[in-house]
Amino acid sequence: MNWIKNNIKTSLLVFTGFFPLFFLVEAYVPKYFGNSAEIVYDLQRGSGVREIANDLKKSGIIRNAFFFEFYTTLLGKRAVLQAGKYSLTPALSVAEISEKFYKGDTAKNNITIIEGWNLKNITEYFKEKNFYAESDFSKVLEKDWSADYPFLLDNPKKSSLEGFIFPDTYYISTESPAEDFVKIALRNFNQKISPDLIDEIKGQKKTVFEIITMASIIESEVRSA
Repeated sequence: MNWIKNNIKTSLLVFTGFFPLFFLVEAYVPKYFGNSAEIVYDLQRGSGVREIANDLKKSGIIRNAFFFEFYTTLLGKRAVLQAGKYSLTPALSVAEISEKFYKGDTAKNNITIIEGWNLKNITEYFKEKNFYAESDFSKVLEKDWSADYPFLLDNPKKSSLEGFIFPDTYYISTESPAEDFVKIALRNFNQKISPDLIDEIKGQKKTVFEIITMASIIESEVRSA
C-alpha cells in the first residue's frame, strides 16, 4: 500500500509542477517567433469560443484549440469577445490574441493624407482603398461639427471642412465609420492650432476659416504654377 501512496504522491508532485509550466507555455509562448504571415480574422457576432478556437487552429495561428477555449473561459473572457476584423499572426500568444478579442482591438488601416490634398483628393483616396463609400464620406464632410470643435464656429453656414483635415498618417480601425476618421482628423487639427496662434489670428482681425481658406488658395496656385 505504501508504494501506491508514494506513486500517487509522486504523480501529484509531477502534475503540480508540470501544469503551471504547461499553462505558461501555452498561454504566453506564440506558435512561431519572429516575422510570420499575417491574416485578417473576421470574428462574426454570435460565434462561440470553440468555433473561434478551431478557426484559429485551422488558420495556423495557435497550436492548441482546446487550450484557447480553456484560457478564455478561465479568465472570464469567454462571453465578452467582441466581433470585428482582427490582424493576427502566429507570433501572437494565446494571451495576446484573447486580449485583442476582449478589448475589441480590431485591425487598423494605415491612412496617409498628403499635404496639399483637398477634400476631393481625400474622397478619391478613400474610394480607391474601398474604405468609405463616396456618398457616405461626403455626407460626413458636410455635417456641422462646430459644436464639438470650437475652431469651426466662425465658419460660414454650410461651409465644408476644406483645409481642416490635417495632413498626417492616421491608424483607423477597419470597422470604424467615416465619422470616426473625421473626428480623429479634427482632433489632430485642434492639437496643431495652439491658443497663441488663435490669438494671433484674432489680432489680425481674421478667423481661422479665413486663414485656412487663404492658405488653401495659395497652396493651389503654387501647385498650378
